[in-house]
Amino acid sequence: MARFAKIAKYQHDFAARNAAGMTGGATMNVGMVIRRLRKSLGQTLEWLAAMTGTDAANVSRVERGLQGYTPEWLEKAAAALGTTASALLSEAEEKSGKALARGGGFPHNDEQEMLVDYRKLRGSARGLVRLMIAEMARDMPKDNHPHP
Repeated sequence: MARFAKIAKYQHDFAARNAAGMTGGATMNVGMVIRRLRKSLGQTLEWLAAMTGTDAANVSRVERGLQGYTPEWLEKAAAALGTTASALLSEAEEKSGKALARGGGFPHNDEQEMLVDYRKLRGSARGLVRLMIAEMARDMPKDNHPHP
């Protein structure tokens, strides 16, 4: 059971960040890593489903980040793909970290509030907000880092 400790901790940490609205897409990244490896082997969803004791629809949902997975399932998937669960998680965290670095990390409170408001907008209102932000950002120095 100790071999599942890292996976369980990862899932717990992700759940805590998700509850706080601070996910960086890490669960989706695990799925993306699984999908990339599966396709690089020329294998189908059905193949991975058979190797992990589930069905193709469940595998598809995991790959798209729409469904969670158990540590046991991740171990089976990793073995089928010729790797380890730890390697899958490490690659997913690395990809998530790179995405966060490009975006400046987790949003600060004002950014979170703006995102909530933005998501309430539809159609041309969203376009207007994007245009306004692009115009304002154009006037900012490229090395400007407003966050501490």
